Amino acid sequence: MNRQEIFDAWHRQKQQIAIRPDFSDRVMADIQRGGARGRGNLLPMRTRRIAARPWVKAAVLVAGVLAGLARILMTIHLVLFA
Repeated sequence: MNRQEIFDAWHRQKQQIAIRPDFSDRVMADIQRGGARGRGNLLPMRTRRIAARPWVKAAVLVAGVLAGLARILMTIHLVLFA
């Protein structure tokens, strides 16, 4: 079986799934009930969007390297001058 035949078989199988008659009513009721809830906290979404940018990843890496170097220098200073 090639990929197209596998996809066609999967597609036919998915087309045969029966959708309950009250499906759209239940979805709309859920949307109306939770409409205000969905806009609660945007911080996680914004954090993920910002963290996905390559320059932010590079900045975090540089900050980590600088923090590590600072700790190494502090340890060397403590050993030599204590």
